[in-house]
Amino acid sequence: AKVILGRRQYGVLGPDLAWGTPDVLGLSNTWPQSACAVPPALGASGAEEFNWEGDVPLRLPMEQLVIYEMHVRGFTQHASSGVKAPGTYAGLAERLDYLVALGINAVELLPVQEFNELEYYAQIPGSDPPEFRFNFWGYSTVGFFAPMSRYSASLAAGGPPQSLADEFKALVKECHKRGIEVILDVVFNHTAEGNDKGLTLSFRGLDNRMYYMLAPGGEYYNYSGCG
Repeated sequence: AKVILGRRQYGVLGPDLAWGTPDVLGLSNTWPQSACAVPPALGASGAEEFNWEGDVPLRLPMEQLVIYEMHVRGFTQHASSGVKAPGTYAGLAERLDYLVALGINAVELLPVQEFNELEYYAQIPGSDPPEFRFNFWGYSTVGFFAPMSRYSASLAAGGPPQSLADEFKALVKECHKRGIEVILDVVFNHTAEGNDKGLTLSFRGLDNRMYYMLAPGGEYYNYSGCG
């Protein structure tokens, strides 16, 4: 899937499913509202293909890279970033000139593949006013080819699915215009489905034996120690 669209607002539960609602569809408190549906194919309904304007990867020599590792949401989420769309791909694009001024010529983006930030959602014990846990880092992938939808300013504003992909592509293109390579942090050794007792979200339902290494009894081999 090129786009996986469920909730549009980061960290916001679905409508009429407030935190603490018991036994919603017999599943966890955050599952129905964080479930994802694949929208119509990109380019459908007359939508125009993204115009790359001839953009290609810069292919800068590895030994010349000055890499800034960053979290897309964390980089501009605070008000001090001064961007119009904090915590989003568009917000990051607003701050690219700052990176150029630092002498940066490559950004390594922590996971930007679709994941469920409500995976571990729970109130932090003793917090007053209440604060809640989120999967901030995103190392629990739902789809490796779909950008994280709740990092999109366009989707949050009610835009169509196509706008998510376009916003991410625009970020990459703007990076390249400034001589900045884009490197993606991708972790293939574990997913949002967890082990053999986890939820079936994507890969397990498509082909369990192809995506996961199975023991004779169906358990998942876990050589990495992290799921």
